[in-house]
This record gives sequence, C-alpha cells and structure tokens, in this order.
Amino acid sequence: MMKAVSPITCCIVLVGLGFVTPAWSASSKLEFSEPPAEVETYDFAEFVIRVSDPDVANPFTDASVEGHFAQQGSEPVAVDGFCDSTDGSVFRIRFMPSRPGRHEYSVTYRDQGLERTQTGSFHAVASGRKGQLRLDPANRQHFIWEGTGEHYFWNGTTTYYLMGWDDETIRQSIDRLQRLKINRLRVLVYGRNKPRPWGQPVVPTENFQLHLNPWVAERPEDIENPGFDLERFNVDHWRKYERLLRYARDKDVIISVIFFIGGQALPTPFEADSEEERLYYRYAVARLAAFSNVTWDLGNEYNFHRKAPDWADRMGHLVKQWDPYDHLTSAHNVVHRTPKSTWLDMQLIQRWDSGQTGYMLGHRAAQEKTGYVIPQVNEEYGYEDLWEKYPGHRAAETRRKDAWEISMAGCYQTTGESARRGTGVAPDTGGGWVNGRGDDEMIMLIGYGHIVDFFTAFDWWNCQPLSDAVEGAASCLGKPGQLYILYFREGGRANVQLTEHPYRGRWFNPRTGRWEGACQGSGPGWTTPPTPHNEDCVLWLERDDTLKDTTPPEVVSVLSDGKGERILVEFDERVESASATNPANYRIEPDVKVQQVSLEGRHGKTALLTGEGLEEDRRYTLQVHGVRDRAGNEMKVTKVVFEHIAPGGPLVELRFNEGQGRTAANTGTLRNLAEGVPLTAERPVWSTNTPPGGGSHSLDFGAKAGPYAVDLPDAAREALEGLRSFTITAWLNRTSDEEGAGGNRIVHMADTLGSRAGIDLVVTRNGQLKIGVNQWPDGTQAASEPGLIPVDRNAGDGNWRFIAVTYDSTAAKEHVKLYIGTTAADVRLHKAVSYDRGPVGKGAGVLTIGHFHPAMRSNHSDRMFRGLVDAVQLFGNSLDGTGALSLDEIRTIYRSTN
Repeated sequence: MMKAVSPITCCIVLVGLGFVTPAWSASSKLEFSEPPAEVETYDFAEFVIRVSDPDVANPFTDASVEGHFAQQGSEPVAVDGFCDSTDGSVFRIRFMPSRPGRHEYSVTYRDQGLERTQTGSFHAVASGRKGQLRLDPANRQHFIWEGTGEHYFWNGTTTYYLMGWDDETIRQSIDRLQRLKINRLRVLVYGRNKPRPWGQPVVPTENFQLHLNPWVAERPEDIENPGFDLERFNVDHWRKYERLLRYARDKDVIISVIFFIGGQALPTPFEADSEEERLYYRYAVARLAAFSNVTWDLGNEYNFHRKAPDWADRMGHLVKQWDPYDHLTSAHNVVHRTPKSTWLDMQLIQRWDSGQTGYMLGHRAAQEKTGYVIPQVNEEYGYEDLWEKYPGHRAAETRRKDAWEISMAGCYQTTGESARRGTGVAPDTGGGWVNGRGDDEMIMLIGYGHIVDFFTAFDWWNCQPLSDAVEGAASCLGKPGQLYILYFREGGRANVQLTEHPYRGRWFNPRTGRWEGACQGSGPGWTTPPTPHNEDCVLWLERDDTLKDTTPPEVVSVLSDGKGERILVEFDERVESASATNPANYRIEPDVKVQQVSLEGRHGKTALLTGEGLEEDRRYTLQVHGVRDRAGNEMKVTKVVFEHIAPGGPLVELRFNEGQGRTAANTGTLRNLAEGVPLTAERPVWSTNTPPGGGSHSLDFGAKAGPYAVDLPDAAREALEGLRSFTITAWLNRTSDEEGAGGNRIVHMADTLGSRAGIDLVVTRNGQLKIGVNQWPDGTQAASEPGLIPVDRNAGDGNWRFIAVTYDSTAAKEHVKLYIGTTAADVRLHKAVSYDRGPVGKGAGVLTIGHFHPAMRSNHSDRMFRGLVDAVQLFGNSLDGTGALSLDEIRTIYRSTN
C-alpha cells in the first residue's frame, strides 16, 4: 500500500519545483543516473544525482531531492531523496515498486541556485519476494507478507547494538538467528553506552563499539560528549545500516528500526519536537523506507525523556506522512490508545515474567474496546538470565514458557538471549540481547523454534483465546466446537468445556518439539489426563466425528463433606446414569455402606454418594468399579484414598503464637496436609504487638516491601480448590500506605499465570479491602469503601482491625459480605455485594499469607502486605453455602481473638 498524491497537488508541487521557471547555477553541474531497465518488486530503483562543485553551505539542509512515481494508470506517490555525501556531491532517491508493470517518474533536485528535473520510466517485474509486513485485513490481530499473502508468525529477538559490529559479524549474527527461526530483529540506529551496559559483560573491542554515530561528530568515540553536528549526517554509518537491511531482507528477516533508546548514556542529543529531531527522523525515513523489511520504532522507552503518549502521537503522524510505503509503526514500552493514536500499527508492550496469558488477554480486550484493532506484542518480558532474583529465575526455560503463554493469548513476543557469553570479556563469543552475537552454547532459541514449528503447521490466525472453556492449570486457544489447544505451563490437568462430540487428543512436548502420546476426550465437560512427565506440555484436541470412543472413564477426585454423609466423586467425562448411580459399584473401606448415588454438576460427571457418616480426620479408601461412560466403556477397578474433614472448624488456622523459629503451626482441619507452615528466611518477624486480648505473638512483615511471606504446602491448595463458599478472617495492623500494583496481598491463592482461578484478598493504598474470586482483584466489584483499613506507622493498639470476608457462590445475591471490627467496637457488616464467580477454580496458586505465591513474588516484591498480621483463619465448604459464616459465627471468632 502506497500513499498517492492527488493530481491537483502533484501539479502544484511540480510548478513549485521549477517546471515553469528553472534556475541555474553557474558553478554547479548536475548529472542524473539513467533509470534501471527493470527492477524487481519489493527491491528498489535507485536514482543518483551527482553535483560537481556543489555550492551549498550544508547539503543536508540547503538542498533537496523529491520524486514522484506512478505505476501506469495509478496516482503518483511522493518520495523524498537524501544527501549521501558530506560535501553535497551525491544525492540519491529510491522507489520500491510493489506491483509489476511500467512506472513513470519525475525526480527534481533543488538548492538555492540550481533546480533540475529528470523524467522517465522503468519496468517493475514480479520477484516472488515476500514484500512488506502488513496487518491481515481479515484479522487485524495478525500479520501477513504483502508480496505473497502468507501469514507471518512473529518470532523476534533483541539485538540493540548489532550495528556496533563489523559487517562480517553482522552477517554471521543474522545468519545464526535466521537459522534459529528468528524473523525479526530490534536494531538501534543511534545508541551510546559505556562499557558493561546494563551491567552486562560487553565492552568495546577491535571489531565492536558501543557508540553509534548517525551524525558527524568532533569526538566520535566520546560517549557522553561526542560533539555531534545534528544537521550533518555520517553517511558511512547510514550505508552500513543499509547493508544490514539488505542482507536481512534477503533472509526474510524484518528489522525494527529503533531511532533511539531511553536507557543509555546520551539518550537523545536533540530536544523533543526540535528541528534537529524532525531532520533526523525524516532523513532516516528517506534513506531506509525503500527497504521492504523495515518497521519503525519511534523510540525504545522514549517515555524516559519524552512526554507519553503526546510526543509519539505527534511524531508517529509525521513519520506516516513522510513514509510513502506506510511501513508498520509503533513505539516500545508505552501503550497508545488515545484518539490521536491512529498512526499506531501494533502495540509494543513491556511486561516481565510469567502470567503472560492473562496479561496479554487484558490488552487484547482493551484494544478491541477502542474499536481500533491491532496486534498486541510483548516486546520485552525479561531477557534470558538478566537481573535474576534467584538462580534460574529467568533461565531459558522460563523465557520459553512465557513465550508460549503470550502465543496462547493470540499475541506475539520478542525475546532476548543471554549476554553472559561476553563481548571483549571471556569467553568473548556472545553478546546476546545487547549486540546480537551468539555461539553454540546459547540454545534458548531452539525452544522458540519449536513454538514456530507448532503454530505454523496450522492456521493459527483463525484461532481465538478460549479462556472461558478451560478451568485449571492451562490456557486455551482454538476454534470453538472444532479445535482446543491447551498449554500447561507447570504440568497438571484441566477441565475443558467441549461440544457434544468426540475429540482426538495429541500431546506435544514443547521442550523437544516432538509429539508424544495420545488421548481421547468428549463433551460437554471433560477432564484432561495429567500431562506427561509432569512438566509443561501442549494438548491438541481436535473434533473427529469418525472417532470411536474406546477410553473408559476415570476418577479425578474424591471429596467428603458435611458429617461425612456426602461424598463427591468426580469422573473425567460424563458417565452413563444407570451404572454411575448404582450403589453396588462403590465401596468405602473400612466399613462404610453407600446407600444412594445421584449424578450432580452441570456436566453430569460428578457422582454424589450418601451413606453412613465418616469419622473426622480418618483416612478411607473408595473403590469404584463397573461405571461406564455413554459409549459403554467400563472402567477398571479403581481405588482412591481420601480423608474426611468435618465441617464447622477452620480449614486453615494460623495463630502465630510461636514467637520463635521459622515455622508457624496450622491448627485447622487441614493440619494433616499442612501442619508446619514455613516463613520466608528474613521476614516476617515475630512481634509481641498483638490485638488486645489476643495471643502472645503476631507476624510483622515490615513497612518496606520484599519477598516475604508465609507459604502453605501445595496439598492445602488442592484441598481448597472447588470451594463453593468460604470465609477469611484475620487481624491487621497496617503501617504503610505504599501499594504494589493491584493491592497488597493479605491472603493469596490464585493462578496469576492464565486462568486466574483462586482467591486474592488485598488492601489498597487508600485502605480499601478488595477480593477477587477467579479474577484479579483490580477490577472486582467486591470492594469496601476507602479508609476501611487505616495506617499507623507506629502500629498502635488502636490501629488493629478485625476483618472477615465471606463468599457464597450458591446464594441468589449478595455473594460477598465484608465485615469489620476494631479493638473497641464489635464486628459489623460493612458491605454486601452481588458477585457470583462460581466455585473457587482449579489450578490456583499456593496458599500464601502476606504476598504473591512463590512463583510470582520474586519479581513482584511490591505486592507484599505492609504491617502486622495475626490470627488468620479460612473456613469453607465444597458442597453448599455453609462455608460463608453468619455474623453471629464471625462475632464468636472475633471475641475469641480479642
């Protein structure tokens, strides 16, 4: 797509350029190169203008070249030329045809004393090149190659200072990355950094420099004071960048042309919105736009030195105005969704580490809400092993898993290899994200190649995220009723809502790139088998109406409730009623008779057994046999061991009265699963500041955030999943109003990676209590009024607050109730909110007090609760609403701890 100039405008331009009254210089002579006989599409025709004895003070500002190009029968396109010599003796103008056929042109050179125009024509011939990168007009969340119509699966990496290398190393680096299936590189035009930038083992060498000089400089090697002449360009630098572009273009590698980066020694030598700034951007577009493989990044983290998004909303429109080919344009690290952001072709987002599926889905939804749909790209989510909080925090495997999560949201990603192999530092064979060089020891991108192979084997652009179709430790992408692709980041299993058809399943190993094993599923509700190897895995579920169901049902879980008179047995698929409701097919040992069985749940795959009461804290074995699925497959004898937990008492009870050591006792009914609960090493610390009348000690997390928490064993989380109702009670004494994003965590048991399953209770800066059930608390409706939980930096006795939050998914309304009490006033109902999020989802994170769960908090230490916590209790019920305690029951708890 090229930008046409209307015929009226064109005539005005040509008159202004001297077609009526040309002027001549006595001292200068012009020579236009002959037009090429033919040029391939998506290559470019180049016209050279040589000026003998140039007579201008500054050829970069005092002379100009402008051209108009048109395919026969089409509107003309205006194109800028550029000066390609420091003395003004050589100018060039380029035109990239996108369609074959005869093209006519006029090229005009002009300075203060000379003006001349050459006209002519040339032929463009079809080349088979992939061409420019465009948005897919049929699905603007994705990309296509304009030249071939093929879809483009974006798989990028960061190579900021690739231009710092010699030409041979640049070519070798592009070759290596292209072999590893990378098809987009981020490359700076301008950059300056001191040795060991960002703390990485990269220093200048004979073949590598950390200063890029697009302008003529008095002191080109001086990092902080080069003495740039911002009105004169260093043509050797630009010619080198063009060689890089040409080589990458021939490899079908897109180059993100980054005009500058905010995090460097001399971020921009020009002021925002200055003439020098506009000259730089316009010169770059004039020189580089004829390369089909460029996209524009206005400034990597430009918001460090420019007002966002206002500056980009101005510069973006200028670049679009100057670029005759309308290359895709964006600006990294700032979300642009203002009415003025129509220059934007893709959101280049930065958000580090796991939890990418849910995060990127949020961006997709926000973009769609504007009505201006464009792709969402996480351009930076933590480079390999960079700034790790603990060994392996950002290892290659975690980066690969993040990339899978992004892909499962129907979005794209750009990664960055480790720089630890060094440049100028032993072994001096790498550079990674800093400069693009790598060696055979750097293998992270092999795993990314498996992602490319997986997605490019089918029409991924026609798939959509299907978060509502899955419950558990998986994200889902696919075509409703046809295809469901599940990614399990940490292994496990998930419930999937399918249509009433058979589905053929295949397991894909994302670590090896191989298909391993098969399974069968059927709708409407189906529980996947556990992932092979209990590691990350992909399940491909495709509808196959010819498939004969030969797989018998399996027991997924067994749970008792009430007085032990009711036992829930969940199967992995819908079962045949007669066999599933036959009490003779169930046996409980020791000595419990099953009296009656009914099928419950929305998918008919949960058997409710009623019979004699079970004893508290006793282990039982359930034997199931003879149960058939709807296809008649009969299950083998299956034995499952379970424990009965009596209702009424807290499932989790942490009094924090130990006063020493790094373990707290859980005296709740889940104590057999989670008795000794560890505290993180440094904090929280024991404190004798407790609610008046309370126990001997509480826990003090401190007023400054850190990775401090109390983590229950994973077995407790498994027992709490599926709760239909629950109550959380605790005493809080808040000592700081600093807030981590989304609130400071009080009780957290949530899947932050994708499905959001679980519970997330937080307090915000303004003292507001919020709870999210199966969602982030950021957007929850279940929130108190501000000021409910006050701050006292001295943690005085009067600052203690008793809170109780109840949730009942079985209620018709007012599902959440928030209660508050003080040391002087009894508990009262503060607020009731209708907020039905269903039972607590499966696949939630570890139950944690005071912070995110362990997998998330290392990179999000700001989410910690600031202050003291005491007497945390969690009640719940998986069958009915009795886990949501009444006000009288809550007052009893309050009085027992005050």
